Amino acid sequence: MDDLDRALAILIRNQIPLSWHPYEELAKLSGSDEAQVLIRLNRLQRAGLFFQIRALWNPSCFEYKTIQAAMKFPDSGLVDFAAKTLSEHPAIYYLERRPGEMALWFKMAVPVSEQLNSHIDILQRICGGQRTLVLPVRKNYKTREEEDLTLGGQSSGAVTERRRQRPRQLLSDEEARCIRILQKEIPIIDEPFKQFASQAGLKGERFLQVLLSLQKRNFLKKIAAVCKKKSQADESACFKVLWSIPDERVDGAAQAIVRFGKIIECQKKPVYPDWPYSLYADIQANDMDACQEVVQAIESVIGPWQKEIIAKGKVLKNTEIKYLNEDLQNWLRLNEAVYTTSATV
Repeated sequence: MDDLDRALAILIRNQIPLSWHPYEELAKLSGSDEAQVLIRLNRLQRAGLFFQIRALWNPSCFEYKTIQAAMKFPDSGLVDFAAKTLSEHPAIYYLERRPGEMALWFKMAVPVSEQLNSHIDILQRICGGQRTLVLPVRKNYKTREEEDLTLGGQSSGAVTERRRQRPRQLLSDEEARCIRILQKEIPIIDEPFKQFASQAGLKGERFLQVLLSLQKRNFLKKIAAVCKKKSQADESACFKVLWSIPDERVDGAAQAIVRFGKIIECQKKPVYPDWPYSLYADIQANDMDACQEVVQAIESVIGPWQKEIIAKGKVLKNTEIKYLNEDLQNWLRLNEAVYTTSATV
Protein backbone atom coordinates (compact mmCIF):
# COMPACT_ATOMS: atom_id res chain seq x y z
CA MET A 1 0.00 0.00 0.00
CA ASP A 2 1.21 3.49 -0.84
CA ASP A 3 0.08 6.84 0.55
CA LEU A 4 -2.87 7.09 -1.84
CA ASP A 5 -4.10 3.60 -0.89
CA ARG A 6 -3.92 4.54 2.78
CA ALA A 7 -5.76 7.81 2.16
CA LEU A 8 -8.53 6.02 0.28
CA ALA A 9 -8.80 3.39 3.03
CA ILE A 10 -9.42 6.16 5.56
CA LEU A 11 -11.96 7.91 3.34
CA ILE A 12 -14.04 4.81 2.56
CA ARG A 13 -13.95 3.84 6.22
CA ASN A 14 -15.44 7.18 7.21
CA GLN A 15 -18.14 7.56 4.56
CA ILE A 16 -18.90 7.30 0.87
CA PRO A 17 -20.46 10.62 -0.26
CA LEU A 18 -24.15 10.55 -1.08
CA SER A 19 -23.77 11.90 -4.59
CA TRP A 20 -24.27 10.60 -8.13
CA HIS A 21 -20.48 10.36 -8.61
CA PRO A 22 -19.21 9.54 -5.09
CA TYR A 23 -15.86 8.14 -6.24
CA GLU A 24 -15.16 11.34 -8.17
CA GLU A 25 -15.61 13.21 -4.89
CA LEU A 26 -13.25 10.78 -3.16
CA ALA A 27 -10.75 11.45 -5.94
CA LYS A 28 -10.90 15.20 -5.25
CA LEU A 29 -10.44 14.62 -1.52
CA SER A 30 -7.45 12.34 -2.11
CA GLY A 31 -5.79 14.43 -4.80
CA SER A 32 -6.32 11.82 -7.48
CA ASP A 33 -8.73 11.18 -10.35
CA GLU A 34 -11.84 9.02 -10.50
CA ALA A 35 -10.40 6.35 -12.79
CA GLN A 36 -7.44 5.85 -10.46
CA VAL A 37 -9.73 5.67 -7.42
CA LEU A 38 -11.93 3.01 -9.06
CA ILE A 39 -8.92 0.91 -10.03
CA ARG A 40 -7.35 1.13 -6.59
CA LEU A 41 -10.53 0.44 -4.60
CA ASN A 42 -11.31 -2.63 -6.69
CA ARG A 43 -7.75 -3.85 -6.14
CA LEU A 44 -7.91 -3.19 -2.39
CA GLN A 45 -11.19 -5.08 -2.18
CA ARG A 46 -9.75 -8.08 -4.02
CA ALA A 47 -6.74 -7.98 -1.69
CA GLY A 48 -9.11 -8.26 1.29
CA LEU A 49 -8.61 -4.82 2.81
CA PHE A 50 -12.38 -4.53 3.00
CA PHE A 51 -15.29 -6.86 2.34
CA GLN A 52 -17.66 -4.57 0.48
CA ILE A 53 -19.18 -1.10 0.38
CA ARG A 54 -22.74 -0.92 1.64
CA ALA A 55 -25.34 1.08 3.50
CA LEU A 56 -25.17 0.83 7.29
CA TRP A 57 -28.60 1.04 8.89
CA ASN A 58 -29.47 2.07 12.42
CA PRO A 59 -31.26 -0.96 13.95
CA SER A 60 -32.80 1.07 16.77
CA CYS A 61 -34.96 2.92 14.22
CA PHE A 62 -36.50 -0.31 12.94
CA GLU A 63 -39.09 -1.97 15.16
CA TYR A 64 -37.65 -5.47 15.10
CA LYS A 65 -37.29 -8.20 17.68
CA THR A 66 -34.44 -10.71 17.55
CA ILE A 67 -33.98 -14.07 19.23
CA GLN A 68 -31.63 -17.00 19.30
CA ALA A 69 -33.10 -20.48 19.15
CA ALA A 70 -31.78 -24.03 19.26
CA MET A 71 -33.43 -27.09 17.73
CA LYS A 72 -33.23 -30.71 18.88
CA PHE A 73 -33.97 -33.69 16.64
CA PRO A 74 -35.17 -37.25 17.36
CA ASP A 75 -32.90 -38.54 14.59
CA SER A 76 -29.54 -37.13 13.46
CA GLY A 77 -30.51 -37.99 9.90
CA LEU A 78 -32.93 -35.06 9.91
CA VAL A 79 -30.32 -32.42 10.64
CA ASP A 80 -29.06 -31.82 7.09
CA PHE A 81 -32.58 -31.32 5.72
CA ALA A 82 -33.45 -29.08 8.67
CA ALA A 83 -30.33 -26.99 8.14
CA LYS A 84 -31.30 -26.38 4.51
CA THR A 85 -34.84 -25.44 5.55
CA LEU A 86 -33.65 -23.04 8.23
CA SER A 87 -31.07 -21.43 5.97
CA GLU A 88 -33.80 -20.62 3.44
CA HIS A 89 -35.98 -18.79 5.96
CA PRO A 90 -35.85 -15.04 5.16
CA ALA A 91 -35.68 -13.96 8.82
CA ILE A 92 -32.84 -16.27 9.85
CA TYR A 93 -29.56 -14.45 9.48
CA TYR A 94 -27.24 -16.77 11.44
CA LEU A 95 -27.20 -20.57 11.55
CA GLU A 96 -24.66 -23.01 12.89
CA ARG A 97 -24.42 -26.72 13.57
CA ARG A 98 -22.93 -27.83 16.88
CA PRO A 99 -22.37 -31.20 18.54
CA GLY A 100 -24.64 -32.09 21.43
CA GLU A 101 -28.33 -32.34 22.22
CA MET A 102 -29.24 -29.15 20.38
CA ALA A 103 -27.83 -29.69 16.89
CA LEU A 104 -28.80 -26.43 15.18
CA TRP A 105 -28.51 -22.93 16.66
CA PHE A 106 -29.92 -19.97 14.78
CA LYS A 107 -30.77 -16.30 15.08
CA MET A 108 -33.72 -14.58 13.49
CA ALA A 109 -35.15 -11.08 13.35
CA VAL A 110 -38.73 -10.09 12.55
CA PRO A 111 -40.81 -6.91 12.87
CA VAL A 112 -42.49 -6.55 16.27
CA SER A 113 -45.85 -6.89 14.52
CA GLU A 114 -44.88 -10.32 13.18
CA GLN A 115 -45.96 -13.51 14.97
CA LEU A 116 -42.57 -14.93 15.83
CA ASN A 117 -44.13 -17.96 17.52
CA SER A 118 -45.83 -18.87 14.23
CA HIS A 119 -42.52 -18.98 12.40
CA ILE A 120 -40.84 -21.05 15.12
CA ASP A 121 -43.69 -23.55 15.26
CA ILE A 122 -43.85 -23.99 11.49
CA LEU A 123 -40.08 -24.37 11.22
CA GLN A 124 -40.05 -27.08 13.88
CA ARG A 125 -42.77 -29.02 12.08
CA ILE A 126 -41.18 -28.73 8.64
CA CYS A 127 -37.75 -29.67 9.99
CA GLY A 128 -39.04 -32.60 12.04
CA GLY A 129 -37.61 -31.07 15.19
CA GLN A 130 -38.37 -32.63 18.54
CA ARG A 131 -37.88 -29.46 20.56
CA THR A 132 -37.05 -25.82 19.85
CA LEU A 133 -35.66 -23.65 22.62
CA VAL A 134 -36.41 -19.96 22.15
CA LEU A 135 -33.63 -17.98 23.81
CA PRO A 136 -34.08 -14.20 23.67
CA VAL A 137 -31.43 -12.16 25.46
CA ARG A 138 -32.71 -11.07 28.87
CA LYS A 139 -29.56 -9.18 29.79
CA ASN A 140 -26.27 -8.48 28.04
CA TYR A 141 -23.14 -8.48 30.18
CA LYS A 142 -20.68 -8.57 27.30
CA THR A 143 -21.40 -8.79 23.59
CA ARG A 144 -19.32 -9.55 20.51
CA GLU A 145 -21.37 -6.86 18.71
CA GLU A 146 -21.97 -9.49 16.02
CA GLU A 147 -22.99 -6.99 13.36
CA ASP A 148 -20.01 -4.66 14.07
CA LEU A 149 -18.41 -5.12 10.68
CA THR A 150 -17.19 -1.67 9.72
CA LEU A 151 -13.57 -0.68 9.47
CA GLY A 152 -14.40 2.24 11.71
CA GLY A 153 -16.07 0.14 14.40
CA GLN A 154 -19.60 1.44 13.95
CA SER A 155 -22.12 -1.20 14.97
CA SER A 156 -24.95 -2.12 12.67
CA GLY A 157 -26.09 -4.92 14.95
CA ALA A 158 -29.45 -6.46 15.68
CA VAL A 159 -31.85 -5.00 18.17
CA THR A 160 -32.20 -6.87 21.45
CA GLU A 161 -35.14 -6.88 23.82
CA ARG A 162 -33.32 -4.32 25.96
CA ARG A 163 -33.11 -1.60 23.34
CA ARG A 164 -34.34 1.80 24.43
CA GLN A 165 -37.80 2.61 23.14
CA ARG A 166 -37.95 5.52 20.72
CA PRO A 167 -40.86 7.39 19.18
CA ARG A 168 -42.04 5.49 16.14
CA GLN A 169 -41.00 6.99 12.82
CA LEU A 170 -43.18 6.22 9.84
CA LEU A 171 -41.65 5.51 6.45
CA SER A 172 -43.09 6.63 3.14
CA ASP A 173 -43.49 4.16 0.28
CA GLU A 174 -40.48 5.76 -1.44
CA GLU A 175 -38.34 5.41 1.66
CA ALA A 176 -39.35 1.81 2.21
CA ARG A 177 -38.52 0.94 -1.40
CA CYS A 178 -35.12 2.56 -1.14
CA ILE A 179 -34.32 0.73 2.09
CA ARG A 180 -35.29 -2.64 0.61
CA ILE A 181 -33.22 -2.04 -2.50
CA LEU A 182 -30.15 -0.61 -0.79
CA GLN A 183 -29.42 -3.69 1.33
CA LYS A 184 -26.98 -5.03 -1.24
CA GLU A 185 -23.35 -4.40 -2.05
CA ILE A 186 -22.77 -1.01 -3.65
CA PRO A 187 -20.52 -1.46 -6.71
CA ILE A 188 -17.27 0.39 -7.25
CA ILE A 189 -18.19 1.96 -10.58
CA ASP A 190 -18.71 5.43 -11.99
CA GLU A 191 -22.43 5.79 -11.10
CA PRO A 192 -23.02 3.21 -8.33
CA PHE A 193 -26.49 4.43 -7.37
CA LYS A 194 -27.92 4.39 -10.89
CA GLN A 195 -29.12 0.77 -10.76
CA PHE A 196 -30.68 1.28 -7.31
CA ALA A 197 -32.56 4.40 -8.38
CA SER A 198 -33.88 2.55 -11.42
CA GLN A 199 -35.07 -0.37 -9.27
CA ALA A 200 -36.80 2.09 -6.94
CA GLY A 201 -38.53 3.74 -9.88
CA LEU A 202 -36.98 7.11 -9.02
CA LYS A 203 -34.89 9.65 -10.88
CA GLY A 204 -31.33 9.95 -9.65
CA GLU A 205 -31.77 13.29 -7.90
CA ARG A 206 -34.90 12.10 -6.09
CA PHE A 207 -33.22 8.86 -5.03
CA LEU A 208 -30.38 10.79 -3.43
CA GLN A 209 -32.87 13.13 -1.72
CA VAL A 210 -34.57 10.11 -0.14
CA LEU A 211 -31.22 8.76 1.09
CA LEU A 212 -30.30 12.12 2.58
CA SER A 213 -33.68 12.25 4.33
CA LEU A 214 -33.17 8.74 5.73
CA GLN A 215 -29.75 9.78 6.97
CA LYS A 216 -31.13 12.93 8.57
CA ARG A 217 -33.79 10.85 10.35
CA ASN A 218 -31.07 8.43 11.50
CA PHE A 219 -32.35 5.35 9.65
CA LEU A 220 -29.25 5.42 7.48
CA LYS A 221 -26.02 5.81 9.41
CA LYS A 222 -23.80 6.12 6.38
CA ILE A 223 -22.49 4.29 3.35
CA ALA A 224 -19.01 2.94 4.00
CA ALA A 225 -16.55 0.10 3.54
CA VAL A 226 -17.05 -2.85 5.84
CA CYS A 227 -14.97 -5.86 6.79
CA LYS A 228 -15.76 -8.98 8.77
CA LYS A 229 -13.90 -9.17 12.05
CA LYS A 230 -12.73 -12.74 12.25
CA SER A 231 -12.57 -12.70 16.05
CA GLN A 232 -16.19 -11.61 16.34
CA ALA A 233 -18.17 -12.50 13.25
CA ASP A 234 -17.77 -16.28 13.56
CA GLU A 235 -19.53 -17.53 16.68
CA SER A 236 -18.71 -21.12 15.84
CA ALA A 237 -15.03 -20.42 16.60
CA CYS A 238 -15.98 -20.27 20.30
CA PHE A 239 -17.08 -22.85 22.84
CA LYS A 240 -20.47 -22.20 24.41
CA VAL A 241 -20.59 -22.68 28.17
CA LEU A 242 -23.99 -22.66 29.84
CA TRP A 243 -24.45 -22.45 33.62
CA SER A 244 -27.57 -23.15 35.66
CA ILE A 245 -27.43 -20.39 38.26
CA PRO A 246 -30.30 -19.11 40.44
CA ASP A 247 -31.72 -15.84 39.21
CA GLU A 248 -30.58 -13.87 42.25
CA ARG A 249 -26.97 -15.01 41.68
CA VAL A 250 -26.75 -14.51 37.92
CA ASP A 251 -25.66 -10.85 37.94
CA GLY A 252 -22.82 -11.45 40.36
CA ALA A 253 -21.60 -14.52 38.48
CA ALA A 254 -21.76 -12.73 35.12
CA GLN A 255 -19.80 -9.74 36.40
CA ALA A 256 -17.07 -12.11 37.53
CA ILE A 257 -17.08 -14.10 34.29
CA VAL A 258 -16.65 -11.10 31.97
CA ARG A 259 -13.41 -10.17 33.74
CA PHE A 260 -11.76 -13.16 32.11
CA GLY A 261 -10.00 -12.24 28.87
CA LYS A 262 -11.19 -15.27 26.90
CA ILE A 263 -14.86 -14.34 27.25
CA ILE A 264 -16.24 -13.06 23.96
CA GLU A 265 -19.89 -12.82 24.96
CA CYS A 266 -21.92 -13.28 28.14
CA GLN A 267 -25.72 -13.14 28.33
CA LYS A 268 -28.63 -14.04 30.55
CA LYS A 269 -31.37 -16.09 28.86
CA PRO A 270 -34.63 -17.74 29.95
CA VAL A 271 -34.73 -21.17 31.56
CA TYR A 272 -37.10 -24.06 30.86
CA PRO A 273 -38.02 -27.15 32.92
CA ASP A 274 -35.92 -29.32 30.62
CA TRP A 275 -33.23 -26.69 30.04
CA PRO A 276 -32.17 -24.98 33.29
CA TYR A 277 -29.31 -22.85 31.97
CA SER A 278 -29.62 -19.13 32.66
CA LEU A 279 -26.14 -17.80 31.89
CA TYR A 280 -24.41 -18.24 28.52
CA ALA A 281 -20.78 -17.45 27.80
CA ASP A 282 -18.85 -17.80 24.55
CA ILE A 283 -15.23 -18.70 25.31
CA GLN A 284 -12.38 -18.32 22.84
CA ALA A 285 -10.14 -21.38 23.16
CA ASN A 286 -8.10 -23.55 20.80
CA ASP A 287 -9.49 -26.86 22.04
CA MET A 288 -11.64 -28.46 24.73
CA ASP A 289 -8.74 -28.75 27.19
CA ALA A 290 -8.02 -25.04 26.91
CA CYS A 291 -11.73 -24.28 27.35
CA GLN A 292 -11.86 -26.50 30.44
CA GLU A 293 -8.97 -24.56 31.94
CA VAL A 294 -10.87 -21.29 31.52
CA VAL A 295 -14.03 -22.85 32.98
CA GLN A 296 -12.12 -24.16 36.00
CA ALA A 297 -10.63 -20.72 36.59
CA ILE A 298 -14.09 -19.15 36.36
CA GLU A 299 -15.61 -21.68 38.75
CA SER A 300 -12.85 -21.03 41.28
CA VAL A 301 -14.44 -17.57 41.52
CA ILE A 302 -18.18 -18.17 41.04
CA GLY A 303 -18.33 -21.69 42.49
CA PRO A 304 -19.40 -24.95 40.85
CA TRP A 305 -22.79 -24.97 39.16
CA GLN A 306 -24.52 -27.36 36.81
CA LYS A 307 -23.16 -26.60 33.36
CA GLU A 308 -23.07 -27.67 29.75
CA ILE A 309 -20.06 -27.15 27.48
CA ILE A 310 -20.92 -27.14 23.79
CA ALA A 311 -18.01 -27.70 21.43
CA LYS A 312 -17.18 -25.57 18.41
CA GLY A 313 -19.47 -25.91 15.42
CA LYS A 314 -19.75 -25.03 11.75
CA VAL A 315 -21.37 -21.88 10.36
CA LEU A 316 -24.04 -22.66 7.78
CA LYS A 317 -25.39 -19.14 7.24
CA ASN A 318 -24.08 -15.73 8.24
CA THR A 319 -25.77 -12.76 6.58
CA GLU A 320 -27.11 -9.33 7.44
CA ILE A 321 -30.56 -8.72 8.84
CA LYS A 322 -32.89 -7.79 5.99
CA TYR A 323 -35.15 -4.92 7.03
CA LEU A 324 -38.63 -4.52 5.54
CA ASN A 325 -38.27 -7.93 3.95
CA GLU A 326 -41.36 -8.69 1.88
CA ASP A 327 -40.33 -12.36 1.61
CA LEU A 328 -41.20 -12.87 5.27
CA GLN A 329 -44.98 -12.72 4.89
CA ASN A 330 -44.76 -14.67 1.65
CA TRP A 331 -42.92 -17.45 3.48
CA LEU A 332 -45.58 -17.54 6.20
CA ARG A 333 -48.45 -17.68 3.70
CA LEU A 334 -46.81 -20.47 1.74
CA ASN A 335 -46.08 -22.56 4.82
CA GLU A 336 -48.99 -21.86 7.15
CA ALA A 337 -50.74 -25.04 5.98
CA VAL A 338 -48.43 -26.96 8.31
CA TYR A 339 -49.12 -24.58 11.16
CA THR A 340 -51.63 -25.98 13.63
CA THR A 341 -50.64 -25.01 17.15
CA SER A 342 -48.64 -22.13 18.51
CA ALA A 343 -45.53 -22.29 20.65
CA THR A 344 -45.17 -19.57 23.25
CA VAL A 345 -42.38 -17.12 22.55
